[in-house]
Amino acid sequence: MGAEGKMTCMKKRGIRLLVEWTNVCNLKCNMCPLSQGYPRSLGHMSLALWSKILECCKRVGHFVDWANFYGDPLAWKNFYDGMVLWRASG
Repeated sequence: MGAEGKMTCMKKRGIRLLVEWTNVCNLKCNMCPLSQGYPRSLGHMSLALWSKILECCKRVGHFVDWANFYGDPLAWKNFYDGMVLWRASG
């Protein structure tokens, strides 16, 4: 995101991105910082933002390689629609 909260695209081509759709998870794995009280507010990415990320990546030659980090991607309320968008983006 840019300084004004607007999405900006990086100029370098071929960057592989890791995107966190949600940091919500119902598991309590010992090795996960979320289970150890990691101080982050929990939430979900909007489908509109996901669509903008995919659009920007396609325009400049980047690609999303992985779609989770601390959260469980299946806990994302837009999982199915997000996967459809991801697949359609190439």
